[in-house]
Amino acid sequence: MKPLKSWNNEDFEAEYGNVDYKDKVVMDIGAEIGTTAYFFLTKGAKEVIAVEGYEPYFRELIRNINGDSRVKPINLWITSEKDFEKLIEEYNPDIVKVDIEGAEISLIKVNPKVLSRPSIWIIETHSLETKDAITNKFINVGYKLTREFRFAGSIYILTFEKR
Repeated sequence: MKPLKSWNNEDFEAEYGNVDYKDKVVMDIGAEIGTTAYFFLTKGAKEVIAVEGYEPYFRELIRNINGDSRVKPINLWITSEKDFEKLIEEYNPDIVKVDIEGAEISLIKVNPKVLSRPSIWIIETHSLETKDAITNKFINVGYKLTREFRFAGSIYILTFEKR
């Protein structure tokens, strides 16, 4: 995979750098053009499942991967909790990063047994109500909120780790 910089000047180290990715399978839901996949690989991830639903971004993601076998691209638009459940059950990731512009609210309906499979979730929320609902869901399923990073306004990046 060719080196990529954030295309919108995000600081991935500040947003996602608090987690150990070494030898982990990372599911990158909302992978855009591959910038976060590249970041996770530079941090030692052994594999990145790069999920992107927006076709123009997905095409650029494929170009940027350039055949790198460590990245598995999936063209999927997340529309419900069932989409999350199918991805987790099929790929069994260690870490899941979610940045899908509001559709993260579907996480509150995900089956708790499936939700509790990954050891770490990193979720960007797009409203205070969603932030609170997701935090309550993950705490009730057995996770601890280990980091709350305010990105902008009411947008937060939450890191949950199994207790």
